[in-house]
Amino acid sequence: MRRILLVVLPVFLALGCSRQPQPHVGEWETEIYGKQEYVMRGKNYNFLENGDVQWVSIFMNQPQSVVIGKYKVDYSKDPIQIDIKWESGKSEYGIIRFIGEDKGLMEMKTSPEINERPTKFAEDSMLLTKKVKK
Repeated sequence: MRRILLVVLPVFLALGCSRQPQPHVGEWETEIYGKQEYVMRGKNYNFLENGDVQWVSIFMNQPQSVVIGKYKVDYSKDPIQIDIKWESGKSEYGIIRFIGEDKGLMEMKTSPEINERPTKFAEDSMLLTKKVKK
């Protein structure tokens, strides 16, 4: 039994250390466009590996506000599905896709407070740029 542990334990440790987070994990700067005109900027999503999400408002000359919730992403669906349940009780059901080889852009389309998930991306989809840590 002891020999088995000595052989198996390093394999499990190596697998655990080399695991890469899913592409959605990280801090994302948001831009929303509608009908070819700029609509909103100044909100960031921060998707944590543990399923927590923070929506941070960072508008100039205003105090920063943070909305907290839980999310689930289903990579087995096409397009990829995301569900967000905010602490306020509101929910969003959406789809996401990654753009570029480095997956540094994420497009997200959500439908708030209804049980009907969007099936395609549209003019008012959010474009999120992954923030690189310096």
